[in-house]
Amino acid sequence: MRKYTAEAILIFYIVALSLIVGCGTQSVRKTLSQEDSATDIPYIIISQDTFDSDNFSIITAAKKMDERGIIKLLAVDITGNDTGNGASRLFSMLLWGKDVPIFVNHATYSRATPSSQPYDLNAYPNDGIPDSQRTDSTEGLAQLLSTLPEGKKAIYVVGGHLTNIADLVDAYPEVVREKISQVVISTGWSDRTSGKPEINLSRGTYEPTPVSRATQRFFAHVPKSVKVVIASDPDAPYPKVPVDWITDNVLRYLVINGHYYKHDGYFYMGDFEALLYGAVGTRWYDVQWAREVKTCFRINDYGAARVASGECNHYYLDDVRSDIAMQIFKELI
Repeated sequence: MRKYTAEAILIFYIVALSLIVGCGTQSVRKTLSQEDSATDIPYIIISQDTFDSDNFSIITAAKKMDERGIIKLLAVDITGNDTGNGASRLFSMLLWGKDVPIFVNHATYSRATPSSQPYDLNAYPNDGIPDSQRTDSTEGLAQLLSTLPEGKKAIYVVGGHLTNIADLVDAYPEVVREKISQVVISTGWSDRTSGKPEINLSRGTYEPTPVSRATQRFFAHVPKSVKVVIASDPDAPYPKVPVDWITDNVLRYLVINGHYYKHDGYFYMGDFEALLYGAVGTRWYDVQWAREVKTCFRINDYGAARVASGECNHYYLDDVRSDIAMQIFKELI
């Protein structure tokens, strides 16, 4: 009978134990591995406002996911100019080290208060290009999408308003039809936020705003071949994470010097949930993150309102697991 040394027996038990533990443990890293989520890396375009503290989660996570090979981040486009001419430089701080174009919609009005105002734009490396010198979002996106390989389509993730994608749909409907597979809209979207009309108290009327008109244009004109997904219930509260989670110096600098930190010490993650759905959908390891419910939108002068019937290409996500999303975000950063 073959004799085994004590050392060999110990090694055998260690290996066996590690295999047992490994089979029973689901790590967040495993959840987000490209091997398990999809065989084809999704191409992602992110659309944001001029610059808000809730942009941090989606931009930082997108950069990390790109570095891990989970997604390919094609571009970031901004809805509107910053009167301080520096919003896009703040985005370039977060993206520093990644060759990702930043487009700006020059046709929209400038934000009255410069979103770059609280920040020293020279505190951390950025590309130094002012908003006014960026490529226009409509033309830049159309050109970028046209260069994608044959059969390849991008997923357009909206963390801000629908203005940029509405302009792209109106100007280049064929490009959108052929080169965008999905438009995923953040948790924060609803007919009471980006689709909400202004109330004119002096006249006692509701008046459509540029944002609500863009919402109306998008849902009215988006090609039926493009799947539109509203990432979770707009009536639900934003998931939010404490600033203390942040370890990256640039991100921490931007958050601490921004109004969200001064307000309550948290920043919001609705945009990140939209990105996460665009990247891996409901194919999370053993977790059913969301249930897709097909729905439609009634289009009127005041934007869009959800209705539960009709033929359309719109989907609504229920049962969002914000706790799981927060775990994944914490690991990414």
